[in-house]
Amino acid sequence: MLRIYSFQFLNINMMSMNDIIAGIKAINFQVLTMTTQNEPTSTNRQGIDKLKNTYLHWTRAQLEKLHTHLHLLEREDLKRPDSMVNEIFDLAHNIKGLGGSFGYYLMTDIASSLCEYVRYMDNISDIQTDIIAAHATAMDVVITEEIEGSGGDQGNEIIARLQNMITEKNGN
Repeated sequence: MLRIYSFQFLNINMMSMNDIIAGIKAINFQVLTMTTQNEPTSTNRQGIDKLKNTYLHWTRAQLEKLHTHLHLLEREDLKRPDSMVNEIFDLAHNIKGLGGSFGYYLMTDIASSLCEYVRYMDNISDIQTDIIAAHATAMDVVITEEIEGSGGDQGNEIIARLQNMITEKNGN
């Protein structure tokens, strides 16, 4: 777009002063538009807020599925099918992936911790449902309270508690 205006200015002898002023105004308008394009306008902000609300709704639904899987794992005790553990991993992984996109970094950290816990279990019967429950509860709090960002000191404490719980249960 700017090349067109530059080309027009090369033929300045054929242009009137009004044409030059109009061209400069057009260039300034285009540059101004380009520099502010990435800043959220009220319309863009509304779109972002709508997507954020969609994320919150989607995450609540994912957490309901996680609680259902957890309940089934607790009932099945030693008959834990691989597919159920894989589904828990997938739910946590998807929550982890989208949390940061909407500014819910604590949610991402909690889900990441759950992913790592489930991923590296050598024996499915070794999975501690209370660890999964603690992660699910922590994510419930983040979504219910709509805690954005990393959660500050409280967020760090939550992550530390979850990690300590995993370490204690695994005997590391």
